[in-house]
Amino acid sequence: MPPRAKKSKPSSSHTIGGFSIESTTEIATLWAGYGTISRLTLPTSPTTPSTLILKRISSPPLSTSLSESDARKIISYYVERWFYANLTPLLPESVRLPGHYPTKEGEEEGLLLLEDLEEEFDVDGGGRLTTNQTTLVLNWLAQFHATYTNLPSSTVPNLISSPNPSNPSASFASSASPTAALSLSSISSGIWAQGSYYHLRTRLSEHSSILNSKAHAWWLPYAEWVDANLSDPRSVGRTIIHGDVKSANIAFSRKKGGEESVVLWDFQYVGMGLGVRDVVYFLATSVDARALEKDGWKKLLREYWEAVDVAQRCRAPSTGEERGERAGGGEEYTWEVCQEQFGWACVD
Repeated sequence: MPPRAKKSKPSSSHTIGGFSIESTTEIATLWAGYGTISRLTLPTSPTTPSTLILKRISSPPLSTSLSESDARKIISYYVERWFYANLTPLLPESVRLPGHYPTKEGEEEGLLLLEDLEEEFDVDGGGRLTTNQTTLVLNWLAQFHATYTNLPSSTVPNLISSPNPSNPSASFASSASPTAALSLSSISSGIWAQGSYYHLRTRLSEHSSILNSKAHAWWLPYAEWVDANLSDPRSVGRTIIHGDVKSANIAFSRKKGGEESVVLWDFQYVGMGLGVRDVVYFLATSVDARALEKDGWKKLLREYWEAVDVAQRCRAPSTGEERGERAGGGEEYTWEVCQEQFGWACVD
């Protein structure tokens, strides 16, 4: 669900994903001009939606001249496409996100066709959220994380590493022949090995400046230790995280009686990680600081942890497991573990 923007002149009719398109209206451009987001208008029909959203990726030719940020952004678009096509069917209906419509074989590469939720979710999440909205998002995250905890490795066949700043385009090299012509084959079938827009691997230039700074060099061992803990594949509670949970990627629907529901989108940085990483980023970017003062942050974190437990119990078969054991690795995802990991994520 893209931002509202000025509309361009509609294009002529055509077909995408098996849908006959009456007109196409561009409503946003992707970062660095790497594509567009458009609203597609379909002919009136009782069996098809009236509008759809199309994200069209038009990245530059893959070459050794790509910068780290360019390479990361291109990868992120293909990560999002793979996530929608392969992992969203696992989510319960209560975890709302734009529905995915697969495109047809033979259509151009780089298309992502999604449900248009602007009418249903007409309350922007932009800015600081209310207490009720914050709770809705924390519950959404808890169900999202619970769904993807302890997935078989076959569910995600490929984990994609962040680009190496010294050789960003190596990310596109064929796994069979790293020196072969650059291709999309190695980035079009998986998610990030380490989810989140912010982590040490995506901030190596800042890391380098610390190395060269006497004033801040003392911090280096702690940064690396925290990053190692947050990315440890053996960690309790390891799951798939959204990676960019902020109010700009959230909208709400207000029903009769004042009841609200929530939807999240923008899954370009979805990948493996600890669920609290999403929680920290969300609280820091989208919740009024006054709500976090004193023990406010702890109350919200407790809401998230309890919601994870409920979601895990609903998801897992009854095996007599004790409270918290379903959150990863067979060990207990206790309240104490959750708080400790939250502390690491805050430092990160």
